[in-house]
Amino acid sequence: MTRTDRKSGTAAGRATVVPGALTPEGDANSSNVSADSRSTVVLHLIVDDGSSSSGSQRVTARVPNWLQVVYLYAGTTRGPWQQLPTDVTVPVWIDATGRVVDVDVDRSADELAAHRTVARSYWLDTDAPLSSVRHLARLPGDVSTGIRRGRAMLRDAVRSVRRGVAGGASDVAAAPAWTDEEAEAARRNAVTLRARLEQRPGERERLRATALEAGPSNAEQVRAGLRHPVDFEHWLMVQEVSGVLTVEEVGRLRAEADPLHRDE
Repeated sequence: MTRTDRKSGTAAGRATVVPGALTPEGDANSSNVSADSRSTVVLHLIVDDGSSSSGSQRVTARVPNWLQVVYLYAGTTRGPWQQLPTDVTVPVWIDATGRVVDVDVDRSADELAAHRTVARSYWLDTDAPLSSVRHLARLPGDVSTGIRRGRAMLRDAVRSVRRGVAGGASDVAAAPAWTDEEAEAARRNAVTLRARLEQRPGERERLRATALEAGPSNAEQVRAGLRHPVDFEHWLMVQEVSGVLTVEEVGRLRAEADPLHRDE
């Protein structure tokens, strides 16, 4: 869609691209002639309307190959992610119901032109990298690699809490267990996990029940000096960003971890 193709009854808006969630729309629509050739893909977008409850939407668009690299890898820990923005938003047209009608691909390409050299180089160096994306898309759930990694990280965090409770102070490291890079990777994966859980409420409820069970024990360990508070903050961040726990629930757990906290 070009910026002159605005459809009747729509309004201009912005939407965030869910990291790692781009999929091709059939091989017949693919074109690997050049980095600027376009093919049809499905983007997962979250409308930036100021509401924390906005769910992801699947939107089909014809996107240049280099721009697909940006959409696919920005905000993940794969491909040339370190040279791409942490978050990508795109200009969209939205109807009265809040549904994304189309993406202004030309304008998005202009906005992200500073990353074209990196994306084009990656596309060329890996010999049509989107062929690997097609392969991933054919594997059940594989487009959700980051989502599964996020779920595993949540469960690992819960298990570590339980091990700490059972093992006592000798099992707890004096320094934070998470590096800054691991924390950032967890945040990125939590963003992707949130989009998946919005489509799978049953799975979210299971993770939520586990986190609610583990949270108070985790906070108690921090308050007693048995767990590093930085690790606890990282754990809380994953719960909040992924939508497993609400902002209020995270706040209560943070308060429970305060050494000055007193049980009522």
